[in-house]
Amino acid sequence: MADDWDDEDGGDDAWADEDGGDDPWGVGGDDDGFGDAPGDDGGVADSWEIQVENLYYTAEPDIKADPSVALDNFLACIDLEEKNSADKVTHRFNALKHVVMILFGLGAPRRTDMVAQYSKLLSISHLVSPNDLNNAIRSILNAIQESADKSSLEEMYSMTLDFFKQEKGKERVWFEFAMRLCKSYLDTKKMDKCQSLLDELHSSCKQGGDLNNEDDLSKGSQLLEIYAIRIQLVAATNNRVALTELFERTNKLAADVNDPRSMSVIKECYGKMHASMNQWDAAYVNFFDAFRSYQDIGHANVKQCLKYVVIASMLSDENTNPFASQEAGVFKSNSDMMPIVNLLDAFDNDDINNFENTLRRDKHAILNDDFIVEAMPAVKLKIRSKVLVKLIKPYTRVKLEWLCGQLNATIGEVENLVVNLILDGSVNGRLDGIHRLLDLNYNQEQDKLYGAMDNWLSAVNRLRNSIATRTGRQDIGGGRGMGMGGMHAFGGMMDFDVMDDDMYGSQFGIGDSDLLGWS
Repeated sequence: MADDWDDEDGGDDAWADEDGGDDPWGVGGDDDGFGDAPGDDGGVADSWEIQVENLYYTAEPDIKADPSVALDNFLACIDLEEKNSADKVTHRFNALKHVVMILFGLGAPRRTDMVAQYSKLLSISHLVSPNDLNNAIRSILNAIQESADKSSLEEMYSMTLDFFKQEKGKERVWFEFAMRLCKSYLDTKKMDKCQSLLDELHSSCKQGGDLNNEDDLSKGSQLLEIYAIRIQLVAATNNRVALTELFERTNKLAADVNDPRSMSVIKECYGKMHASMNQWDAAYVNFFDAFRSYQDIGHANVKQCLKYVVIASMLSDENTNPFASQEAGVFKSNSDMMPIVNLLDAFDNDDINNFENTLRRDKHAILNDDFIVEAMPAVKLKIRSKVLVKLIKPYTRVKLEWLCGQLNATIGEVENLVVNLILDGSVNGRLDGIHRLLDLNYNQEQDKLYGAMDNWLSAVNRLRNSIATRTGRQDIGGGRGMGMGGMHAFGGMMDFDVMDDDMYGSQFGIGDSDLLGWS
């Protein structure tokens, strides 16, 4: 039996290598399936793309763990893709975004590099979608805005505005970032720059693009944003006439466009305007509207505005409890609000000692705002007024020194307080400045009688002075040698009893009978 594995002469050995044979494992065959076709680069063309991807994904985990290593890998990723594919973006754009943010985080020494990389990012923006571009810019600017480096922020905003100003169809994006820069100027008190940029923004919302023309009401939401900034600018100068005009304009716009982002700021400003004029009822309404708008948009100012509502409620005539509403009630137990809540409770209960202790203990939590600092003297005055009126009810005379101890006030503050309460009718009494007493046995009707008598005596004195003056003039006018007859000839003393008595009597309400009957 022949061996199946033996080689026989002339046999077709499938494993044998023959010259010209169709051996798929042969090294010399042109049909080698694993060979490279003529002109085929194999994996060489794709190797740089793989390297770019590897560099990008290697850098991402190191952004927080080791920013310097991440920066090197991102820069290598950018350079490699830039050399091999100048007109195509896969990872380069996002890598540039991370590079800008890492350079900003590395501090002031890398600011120049940061600006250069941001400029490069803007230069390839045409290679990415508008959404990717806008999201990248927002991420960068938001990160910078959270820092205290306002100069870098303004420089980046200026570059962004210059870029979008040259791009057609990007007006809305330009407006968004211009408004952000305007707010940055306002926060840093650069009022001139803010005003200049705001005028440019306002021109874009005018008919025909001219600042002197009427507002384009089809851009109502943008106009509200502009007026929100303009109101804050005018409020800083305390120009009430301009504020009133802006109030009318914004009210008309708000009827058509109720944008809580803008109306929150507008209402807060008007609340402060009414407060500056001691119109606390109107201030309360505007502050509460601002608080609701801030709450709707989840703004960080919601708690501070609620504090304004509490201050306005103390000083208004309505005696409204702001925390009675559902919107404000959820903040009553908030740790940031507890100091002002305790202050309100002491105020409502006329507990001046607790009021003073709360204000002293939580001074930094309560008096952390210029508006509240300015309003606090009025709040103190009101609670002292309420307490004083209660304290003096059982007495007919009260020493001012005793009131000083009860009100935690100086003698001067108590005297001013008593005078104001007497003038507005809250206290029926008289201040004895010599003995420093508040006399509550004061009879208002008797004082009116004394006042009438004083007026009558003043009228008599004026009449007497007038008669003496007229007599002196007639003596001169009669001439030398004419005597009493001369005076009569010129309508002098002979006619005075009839004519002048009627004249002065009608003027002062007295006549002969009054003069004769008075002693």
